[in-house]
Amino acid sequence: SGTYAGQPSSRTVRIAAHRVPQRPDGVLWNGTSLSPRGPDEDGPGWHYDPESRVVTVQFRGPVHASHRVVIEDVGPHSHF
Repeated sequence: SGTYAGQPSSRTVRIAAHRVPQRPDGVLWNGTSLSPRGPDEDGPGWHYDPESRVVTVQFRGPVHASHRVVIEDVGPHSHF
């Protein structure tokens, strides 16, 4: 991981998890619960689209850091 002049200290990260069989009970980012949000809302949170079976997670975090995202209780593992 490199750096450059004028590099921002944080960035927006958007993750799309596909083939999620049902709406999750919740989403955690680095152990913190994220709130559900509408599909067109900006800012941190998550959205589930039942037609495409996609969970989209968005947050803003430090550029040079690892992030852990957990999508909670989405049904039996055999459905993935």
